[in-house]
Amino acid sequence: MPVKLLLLFSLSPLFLFAQNKKKFKLPDALNEVSGVIYHSPENILYANDGGHPAEIYQTDAEGNILTVNDLPFIRNKDWEDLTRDENGNIYIGDFGNNANSRRDLKIYILDADFKLLDSIPFSFPDQTDFPPTYAEKNFDTEAFFWQNNRLHLFSKSALGNGNFTTRRYTLSDKPGTQTARLHSDYFFKKRVITSAAVSADGKKVALLSYHFKFFLGFFPVSKTSVFVLSDFPADDYFKGKIEKYKIKNCLFPSQYESVDFVNENKLIVVSERTAFIRARGRFLKIR
Repeated sequence: MPVKLLLLFSLSPLFLFAQNKKKFKLPDALNEVSGVIYHSPENILYANDGGHPAEIYQTDAEGNILTVNDLPFIRNKDWEDLTRDENGNIYIGDFGNNANSRRDLKIYILDADFKLLDSIPFSFPDQTDFPPTYAEKNFDTEAFFWQNNRLHLFSKSALGNGNFTTRRYTLSDKPGTQTARLHSDYFFKKRVITSAAVSADGKKVALLSYHFKFFLGFFPVSKTSVFVLSDFPADDYFKGKIEKYKIKNCLFPSQYESVDFVNENKLIVVSERTAFIRARGRFLKIR
């Protein structure tokens, strides 16, 4: 057998292993990822949470940074999710709102070359107090996706009040100031929604969720799940089939904040860095 051919066969298992790894570590620059878009194994886009520079990173499936796209024309006040439309335009959700007091919620629209096209300032129709009482703190938003010329947003309730209801709102994908439209809500027991994605064929929706508490008042414990919604009528996602996929955490808690579809039966989910664990991505098979 020729030496080159022998070398190819000897390295191919390593190549296949690299392409099929379930987990990969992310560099320190991506220590608080809040949004991910999966294009291909060589083109995965990430954005960090608020307080970081306005940048979108591109990595491969091993977590190696390939490019850093600087966006000096916009501000990262509290970026919480990324999505894209059928034309390749990218939407950045600057709508993180833990205190439920923001009046400047906004979604930025970029083209495929990361040039700013416009923005969508918006408000919620059912919020009248800034902030509302603690029991009514359900206007934080960390999850959205684009589908059929609309942006579908999913609210996140405050963890401490026991209200785990998620509300679904929509906005037009057209630029300009808007008031979101409230459609429906759903109670996810002991889970708050931190990211959302829709499959390319529009038949499945993934909602990433977690719960955090202190066991015995001292030991931090986190639980992470992905809810996959399918067989829904039109875009009434909560009226379809809902399957729960648990993501196992190690001894120390992890906080997963980003999800996207790799294909109809595979997801990528990304966690933030914690005191003991580096930020990492992982691939999750679904039915």
